Amino acid sequence: MIDKCDTTLNALAMRVYYPSNHNYNTCKLPAIILFHAGSYAECSSYTNPGARGLSRKLCKRGFVVFDVNYRVGVIVDTRIVTGSLSPEYNHGLSYVSAQQMLAIYRALQDARGAIRSVLQMQLDGINSSLYKIDINNVFLAGMSAVSLLAMSAEYLGPGAAGQAKIDSLFPGVKAHLGPIDTTGVYYADAPASLNQDYFKRIKGILNCWGSLFIPNAYLTTPYTFFSTQGYTLPPIISFHGMKDTTFDYKAQGVYFSRSTADPNTGLFTNTESRCLENGAYTTPADDGLHPTRYEISIGSQTIYNMLHDNGILSELYLDCDAYHGLDVDEPLCGTCTFDPTNLFVKPGMGSSCIKCTYQSNFGTDANNTDKTYDYIAGRAATIFQTIIGGSTYYSNITTTRFVECENNRVTCDGTTSTGCADTDTCPN
Repeated sequence: MIDKCDTTLNALAMRVYYPSNHNYNTCKLPAIILFHAGSYAECSSYTNPGARGLSRKLCKRGFVVFDVNYRVGVIVDTRIVTGSLSPEYNHGLSYVSAQQMLAIYRALQDARGAIRSVLQMQLDGINSSLYKIDINNVFLAGMSAVSLLAMSAEYLGPGAAGQAKIDSLFPGVKAHLGPIDTTGVYYADAPASLNQDYFKRIKGILNCWGSLFIPNAYLTTPYTFFSTQGYTLPPIISFHGMKDTTFDYKAQGVYFSRSTADPNTGLFTNTESRCLENGAYTTPADDGLHPTRYEISIGSQTIYNMLHDNGILSELYLDCDAYHGLDVDEPLCGTCTFDPTNLFVKPGMGSSCIKCTYQSNFGTDANNTDKTYDYIAGRAATIFQTIIGGSTYYSNITTTRFVECENNRVTCDGTTSTGCADTDTCPN
């Protein structure tokens, strides 16, 4: 499906950022495959400022970065979940529509196809006159809702076992969109041996305020769901706001759309029949009394715990005041994006305007998004290079959780004091 907003003939394009002043014949560079934010919405694109900015900053730190496009387009259910049996995992969430399930599955097909294709292009010598990547040191990165792609593309695994995990998270979708590793579509087809071994080549993941689906039954034991692929799960570095209501940094429920029309739009969002094989796709039915929680969306804190508690390197950066994503660089007057109730015109100031304080800086002195992305890219590059160095380096890392505290570690051996502690909490 080619998005109507795409002006090219090939919707599944990617932008490549690579250092130009480097001798690739003597030293191939590690690669980062990045999936842009946009909630799978129509017209979201890999050309958005966040994806471009982060790609450039990672590239300047010695990585070849592939900023990947994927199919988009989704109709959401605007209703808020009420009457939940488990309100601690509700958080005022909207229901998940049939189109959202289809959109994520399609995008995950594209993500896995993109990873295979990037590696196969290197093996085939495509663009070898411009850059060469080290296919044994590849990293993934995802932003916002699409961090799910980066993590799922690796953590759910290959082959029949991987498909079974995906089927448990996307019930019934395969019958309408085909297998997750579809054939005849991407540069590297699924049957190639590369499809089976790319998982062992992914050495780490950057997760920017995203989440990961798990079946409801694995809420207290998420690691057991992901740890049966036959390879060690790669490390992850995550950044998340603790006031995020889009993706809770701990966990939240996934509730499928109900079988009644959305009163705000008049649409039945629990079913979709357009551009599908085998008729309409319908989300699992509710019982008519209360929403049924089929899955859990685990956030960055739970993902960190899952890996850290099982001896896998994981770094977590939490901001006590940040909501979902980074604050917008606000104009001089208006309404704070991160707090709509906090007007710039303060009581007692007459008609004067003052600017809201930039919040999402993760304990650094950053006062705008560009500086925060600098910090994110710097920390990601440092931990990725440490991973490339091997366990003899990162086994020395002691502090791995940073709550409103800047990580000043500058070496790859993990010995530099950061002034932070894993047990830090938000100030009162």
